Amino acid sequence: MRNRTVHTWVRRTAWLVALLPPFIGAQSISAQIAAPPGSPSARPAQQQPVPGTTAEKMAAQAKARLPKPGQIIFNDRSPRPSNRNLSGATYVGIDVCSGCHGRLTSTRPRHTIIEEWESNTTTNPHAKDSARLGTGTTNIHTRSPISDGYPAVDKNGIVVAKRCDTCHSTGAPGFDPATQTMFAGMAAGGFDNSQEWFPLVVPAPNAPTPANWDVHKHNMKFTRVQCENCHGPGSKHVRSGGSPLFINRVPDARRTCFDCHAHAPNEKGNILASPATDEQIALYSSSLSRAHSGATLITGTGGYEYAGEDYSAGRNHPHTKIRASCVTCHTPKDPRSPILDHSSILPKIGACRNCHGAAREVEDVEDWEYVRDRQAVINNLLIQLGGATASGAPDRAGNGGLLGNAADKNSVEFKRARWNHSFVVNDASAGAHNFDYAIELLTTSIGNAPAQKPPTPARR
Repeated sequence: MRNRTVHTWVRRTAWLVALLPPFIGAQSISAQIAAPPGSPSARPAQQQPVPGTTAEKMAAQAKARLPKPGQIIFNDRSPRPSNRNLSGATYVGIDVCSGCHGRLTSTRPRHTIIEEWESNTTTNPHAKDSARLGTGTTNIHTRSPISDGYPAVDKNGIVVAKRCDTCHSTGAPGFDPATQTMFAGMAAGGFDNSQEWFPLVVPAPNAPTPANWDVHKHNMKFTRVQCENCHGPGSKHVRSGGSPLFINRVPDARRTCFDCHAHAPNEKGNILASPATDEQIALYSSSLSRAHSGATLITGTGGYEYAGEDYSAGRNHPHTKIRASCVTCHTPKDPRSPILDHSSILPKIGACRNCHGAAREVEDVEDWEYVRDRQAVINNLLIQLGGATASGAPDRAGNGGLLGNAADKNSVEFKRARWNHSFVVNDASAGAHNFDYAIELLTTSIGNAPAQKPPTPARR
């Protein structure tokens, strides 16, 4: 009877034993909190990670803080480019990409990546550039031949017309540094820029097929800037069932964006790597008024640099050191998913906040006085050098100012100053990509301006 009573008591009080570890732990924590620093019982509540380990690196990253208001630090948060080996892959076109990326997913429950890319065409000019097959027309600039610069040759070495559609398409070949020529043709199944391909009208039913109609049908699949211009040719990615090992999920801006946005005038892939020379300026003289390259300043080189002048601030500007500059600032990661934001290529204020504390005080880049004030300086220098339009904006053609009043427009001084004016105005950021280099190029061009025409005598 007594043994049964003992057993019953043990069963009913066994739960008390389970409380001992938490109770002892709580008492230990209380003692640590109450104990003065340096006493034996005062131990850190959490052990510090071992130096050099992954845990230590992650802890250090977690402690990294954004700059405080008024503070500027260099804090490159660029995503690491994929840089996959895509040799042997061919271009497939956006219609094929849409087969998977045109579907709703858990990270895109309301709209697909393709819809995100194409929906807001006012802030994503890539998506609306350049074809309108339904009306039988296309962006006229894609068919305009370019007469200066390096010659374009096809696969047989025959010189062909060099055209703007090299960049206004997907998969077209461009400049070959090894041969110092523009290569034209069909590279890895993409756009063929070596032939006259666009008929003025779409053939009616039962009408004779226009010349090069097969080339036309092929090229229409690759007009506009599509997925593969940034992510690389996708045939292996498709055949693998969508393996990320066969596509550049994060593009390398210096191998993609730079090809069409940081190049010599109208030459895809001829990326700026050194200051311009007089010979180079002469080579491109006829295209400067209409060349457009949206990020020339980001390289911190490529302008004409006058002897004895200092361009070190522009060459060492922090923006030139951002690992994936275009992607980091224009298509940062969407906070809703691990996928980069495809809805707009306008610069994002969130990217500015990585380095500029003051950017946290404004809602958008356009609201930020720091940028607006510097852009106003650049625009005033452009107007002083090249004149203004009727609306008061800098004249992109440089028909006014010191350039418009030049006494000799064949002089080397005029050509150098015109190159720098075109270099900055065609960058299209009003200096935001590299304020220091823009100011250095414009002020030294103004200081070394060509001789001016004498003033016109006043009429009596």
